[in-house]
Amino acid sequence: MVKVDIAFDEVENIKKIRELSVVLYPDSFFYGLWSDDDTLVKTDSHSLDNFGKLLQILSKTYKFKIARLMSTVKPFVHLPRAEYQKKYYENYFDGVYDVQQRKSSKKDVDDFLREEITTLHYLNKRAYKALGASDIPFKSAHISTALASYSFLIEADLICYFDASIMHICYARDGKFMLYNQYYCEQAEDYLYYILMVMDHFKLDPLSAGVQIGGYISDDSAVMKLLSAYIRKLHIVDQNIQLPANNKISKQYYYDLYLCKSCV
Repeated sequence: MVKVDIAFDEVENIKKIRELSVVLYPDSFFYGLWSDDDTLVKTDSHSLDNFGKLLQILSKTYKFKIARLMSTVKPFVHLPRAEYQKKYYENYFDGVYDVQQRKSSKKDVDDFLREEITTLHYLNKRAYKALGASDIPFKSAHISTALASYSFLIEADLICYFDASIMHICYARDGKFMLYNQYYCEQAEDYLYYILMVMDHFKLDPLSAGVQIGGYISDDSAVMKLLSAYIRKLHIVDQNIQLPANNKISKQYYYDLYLCKSCV
């Protein structure tokens, strides 16, 4: 999915650009440039085929101190950090995912910040190699690792990120990671069904438990109207995102870039 409608460019001084965030989707990527005062000043979306060429242009134009790369796609596996052994990487996916089609992808491993949990996932190899060949220091992680880290920063029972037809859900309780999963949703009722299913599993009361939502969602959307009828404490995040003063696009649309910057 290419996010053309929320792309913008308000770079006033290229010397103030310090950080690059890149979010990988199945066939596209969304990137953002952050200034030295942590303001998001440029965003754009492209096909993954264009990643290498665009990175060359960006790296010649700006002097990045760091780039952060976050994957949002399956397959992924979580396991206790002490149990992970590199030689068994593919075996951990047995019975969960068929990873044969991922042979050409980069095997990646990242760790939760506050718990002894490791995430195994596959990165787009061309994107990873392009960053590795550049002079930009970079970090990579899966969205589940980032959401788990983010859950420790805010007070909410459930965190949901909406992107096109995929809903990502993360749940933490008493400072402990409990769940990350992603669900395919076609109708507003699908979002409601999966959120209520997760809440029921963890014995969360829709009338008292907080649910925070970010991504491509608005207060007046059909999804929000339906969810609001069943969930009382429903909040759109993240208003901490700093955009240029004259930018009127809803901040939650850049939740993925903010998550990438803050937690990768």
